[in-house]
Amino acid sequence: MKTYFKGFVVGMIFMAMINSFVLAGGLLETIDVLWNSVNIEILGEKIEMNNLLYNGTTYVPLREISKVFGKKVEWDKDLNAANITPVDMSIKVDVEEVSSDIIDQAKLELVGISEKLTDMQNHDEIEKILQDFKEMSKLDIEYIYFGAQDSGGMSIIPKTVLSEDYDPRQRPWYTNADNDYYIADVYTDISNGAQILSMSKPVYQKDKLVGVVGIDIKVGMK
Repeated sequence: MKTYFKGFVVGMIFMAMINSFVLAGGLLETIDVLWNSVNIEILGEKIEMNNLLYNGTTYVPLREISKVFGKKVEWDKDLNAANITPVDMSIKVDVEEVSSDIIDQAKLELVGISEKLTDMQNHDEIEKILQDFKEMSKLDIEYIYFGAQDSGGMSIIPKTVLSEDYDPRQRPWYTNADNDYYIADVYTDISNGAQILSMSKPVYQKDKLVGVVGIDIKVGMK
């Protein structure tokens, strides 16, 4: 599953400071800062990153924060400017290249979790089942998730902030899992460069569709 976010603006920049000196407008000024005093979290996930706190503002390395969002920084010495540009993450791996053992194990685990989810309606219970299966899985699962047919509710582990208009019932991983397993094309996770295989399966209560469960599996690194 490729998650989508909106309204998230990164307003953090980094100034390289040595011995707490800042050069601005041709003047050298001594300032007091706090080094690595802030825990950096992005969408609920802790990020190990050097930072400094000055006058209530947290500064982080521009290159590092850009990398988190799949960007790179290029320095233009003529303009004395740092340019943030997209990283080419277009490399794709064919599903046929993924080990059949991984796919067979994923199918087996999807069957097991779909049976557990058949009678579950409570959001907390669903998240507990997803968490337990992720921890017990023999696969390297990045995300495990369930979209409910009636409500359009979305449960995902690890917990992730989705856009307010996110409706799993309109996503390919949901709509394509009509009667059997759906295996999507392998894609690259821009946050860590991992190659991800998404698979999903419909969940039925008798003959009624109650939702679709899916897993994102790490199958390699870019």
